[in-house]
Amino acid sequence: MGPEPPSSSFVEAEQPTRVQGRRREGEVPVSSGWYPIKILDSLAAGLAALSLAVAYYESNDFYAEPRNEVKLATEYLRDFVMLLTFALEATILFRWRLYQKLRLANRKQGRISTKSGLFWLAVELIACGLFPYPQVNSSFEGEMLAGTYTYSWNAVLVVLTLSRTYLFMRVFGHYSRWISRQTRIMSTNLNLNIGISFALRAEFKQRPLATIALLTLCTVLLLSLPLHVYERTYSGLGQCAVSLQLLSNAMWSMIITMTTVGYGDTYPSTHLGRIVATASCLFGTLLTSLMVLSLTLKSTLSAQELKAYSRIKRGPTQARIRAEAADIIKEVFRFYGVQKREKRGTGHTLALAFLWWTRAKRAIRRFNEKKRSLADSTAEEILHQLGVRVGKDLKEVKTALEECAQVRPRCDVLLKRAGALHCRVKAVGEDQKRAMRLVLALHNSIAKGNCGLSSALSYF
Repeated sequence: MGPEPPSSSFVEAEQPTRVQGRRREGEVPVSSGWYPIKILDSLAAGLAALSLAVAYYESNDFYAEPRNEVKLATEYLRDFVMLLTFALEATILFRWRLYQKLRLANRKQGRISTKSGLFWLAVELIACGLFPYPQVNSSFEGEMLAGTYTYSWNAVLVVLTLSRTYLFMRVFGHYSRWISRQTRIMSTNLNLNIGISFALRAEFKQRPLATIALLTLCTVLLLSLPLHVYERTYSGLGQCAVSLQLLSNAMWSMIITMTTVGYGDTYPSTHLGRIVATASCLFGTLLTSLMVLSLTLKSTLSAQELKAYSRIKRGPTQARIRAEAADIIKEVFRFYGVQKREKRGTGHTLALAFLWWTRAKRAIRRFNEKKRSLADSTAEEILHQLGVRVGKDLKEVKTALEECAQVRPRCDVLLKRAGALHCRVKAVGEDQKRAMRLVLALHNSIAKGNCGLSSALSYF
């Protein structure tokens, strides 16, 4: 299969596709060719980064005063970008050739399909072949928001050069520990296809905040460059207060757009700039949802932490319940003391009895409230423990079901062994019958005395 498209389909294209079930014991995947591919992908990513930097510098030089005029330095920069692009295309072709050799070696072991991948090779060559071509200086103008803008093919080609950034994902796939050689062997044993999408999800699960921060930084950089290129030629009454002719202002505009803040100090004034701002809103919403999810995962307590939290929360409540119980006992004793004094005929006993009875009733009410709150927290802990136990039981049931799937093959093996054992026992029984016949024949021959051993053997 050839080089992969700049998308998540790299996951399916980069890894060999299983077509004949699980790997046989002792069979090791052919991975000696992955190291040269790793070197070529790293080289391609470096050429792509250098060409992007030179193309952006050439675009700034092209729009410098006087604007949209051919300059000698601009043409030299375009020629240099063209040489870098040719080197990148040659690297991609050489990588595709090595990848085909690796696929051929794997195909002999029957582990991959037979797709050639020429379509994705053509797509990759076209995506990486876009750059500001020499002698392309034409432009067109338009009006919007009481102002004028100038679009040039140079600006469009500079933005299209960003399509080479997918090569960085390949480098991430090579150097990530989630897609190592040992991981590929393990995925082959598990009949699982592990690629870039799995590595990104694993990184998000292990380091969610760092992953989201890196994705946000990359998104801001990739979207601020087109906004800066498209908006710096606009001039008129509809121009925002913060000029987007600086890349830093374009990055600030992307940040406040992705976070849906919208101070109003900067906004796109051209059609293509608004398209970029719309894309930034969509990406910002996605990253915000991922941030909320990561914070939820970080704030979720584990089983032991939740148990400790319940006990710590229950401790002061139990102390207050004990204090309320002690107050109830004291009030009850005082009430009974008043009743005894009433029997003795002392004065004011009725008022005192009513007072202590009212205080005892209030203490009992407070005691019931504290006990109810403690029962609620205890119920939460009990439910959590039940959930943990149910999870363990479900894991045991899953393990038992997986073992049940292997029962039938084991039974077939046992049946074959039982059949072979039955044949052996039957053969031993036949040998015993022959031996008994031989012994009986010898006994009869000796008893008659008229035949020897040869006549006894002839009986068989």
